[in-house]
Parts: sequence; structure tokens; C-alpha cells
Amino acid sequence: MIRFLFLLAVTAILFFSPLPEVYPETKIVSWQVLSDKDISPEGRAALSLNKEAWKHSESEHFIYHFMDEKESETVILHAEAYYKWIKDFFGIKDDRWRKKSHIFIFTDADVRVWDSLMGRLGRPKDKRSFTNGWELFLYRAPFWVAPRYALGHELTHVIVFRFLDGPIPLFLNEGFSSFATSQLVKMQLEMDGYRPPYINPVIPGEYIPLGEIITIEDYPAGKEEAFYRESEWFVRFLAFRYGREKLYSFMRAVAAGKNIINAVQDTCGEGIEGVEKKFKKYATEGI
Repeated sequence: MIRFLFLLAVTAILFFSPLPEVYPETKIVSWQVLSDKDISPEGRAALSLNKEAWKHSESEHFIYHFMDEKESETVILHAEAYYKWIKDFFGIKDDRWRKKSHIFIFTDADVRVWDSLMGRLGRPKDKRSFTNGWELFLYRAPFWVAPRYALGHELTHVIVFRFLDGPIPLFLNEGFSSFATSQLVKMQLEMDGYRPPYINPVIPGEYIPLGEIITIEDYPAGKEEAFYRESEWFVRFLAFRYGREKLYSFMRAVAAGKNIINAVQDTCGEGIEGVEKKFKKYATEGI
């Protein structure tokens, strides 16, 4: 355990830059002056509901749409900080795009609008977020620690999309989002004087063979928690054992269409059987 916690501390120092202590102020602007008004049919559907209530704001990489300014501040104030963290983690220098990511923020006061949107789109009303790539639709419940995880996780999905050449497999998408969120929340809690929660290893009896989990296309019924946990541990495995550069190259190769088993073997420098043996020990024992 001590060795594991020491490893986490060292890797945090090596890999992760601190979040800013001062965040930019939220400035509300009109739809007409937004630099990017290119939104999807889902985005147009959202803005068509209770249309007079929508407000807008813009930052360097994001455009925000919301009805409750105060309750939306958490998203607006953290998006660019999370963006910079992930950009720095990947070592990206040039991130110039004309298009910005759009974030549609719903709060408790907007729950009827959210339910209407989900019904119109044919999505489950109890689902609290979804992304179509460039856009994130987020229902934010006003609690404390939980939103830090939920917000970081969902923002990571839409941010990572900008840095890849296409979609990535479900386990990798969820795994990296969970990994990035755990690091971001860890830094936030430590900055506020709190001890971050321990990241539990994979329970041996719930371990999903690597050759199986990397090809899963939908959340396995009854095994969702195990799926998320193991997916995060696999990303940790690549990042801490082989380096963030190799992790990013692996994600880009898979997003560009490379066979995922071949990509794993190329990244780790050995066959999938050898990688499986090392990863299972790492994930179930935390070493």
C-alpha cells in the first residue's frame, strides 16, 4: 500500500500541472456575437425549448449555453482549466481550431426542459449527460464532491475528442475520462486541504480478460462498475508504466482505425498475452 501511494505521489509530480487558483469571470453575451454558431440538430433542439431563457458565454475553446447563470458557473469556470490540463498531459503544442466545443448546461430549475429534450431525442430521461463529439449536454445537480467527478468526467469526453482523429472504443473513452477525473479531483481536494479518496484495485473475481474488455461496444449489464474500474486501471497502466506520450500515441492510433490489439502490442512492445499478465497483476494488486 505504501509503495502504491508513493508511486501515485511521484507520478502526480511528474505528469500533472496544478489547476489555477484564480478563474476567469463569466461574461454573458448575446447569441449574435458568438464566434461559432455552428451547432448540431441536438443543439438546435435544446435552444428551441424555453428559448427566451437561454443565456450564452464564450471562452477560448468553449461556448456555453445555460439558463441559470449562478448554477452554471462551476462548469464555465473549470472547463478551460480541465482543457489545459489534458492538453499539457498529452504534450500538445498546436491546438488551433476555428470550431469551438459547445456545452449546454441544465440545472435543477431546468429539469423539465431537460426531460423534454431527452424525450424529443429519444434518450432516457434519467441519463444526466451525453456528448456527440463537439458538444456536451450536461444536467448538473448542485452537490459538492459528486459533481467534481461527474463534471470532470463529462468534460474530458468532449475535450479528448478535439485531440483525436476519430472515435475511440468505449473502454478507452471511459477509462481515460475516469483516469483524468481522478487526477483532477485529487489535485482540487489537496488544494482545499482534503485527503483524496483511495482508488480501489480491480476485484480479482470481477476482472474482465483484456482481450474481451477492449472490444466491448456497450456497457455490460450488471458489470458496469467493474467495467469502469478496470478501464481506468488500464489507462493508468499505460500512462504510468509506458508514459503519457505512448498513451496518447496509442489513443490516436486507435482513433485513426488501427486494430486495437495490434496497437496494444505496439505500445507495450510485446504480445497481448504478456501484456495481459502484467496488467492483471497491476490492476488487481495496485502495483
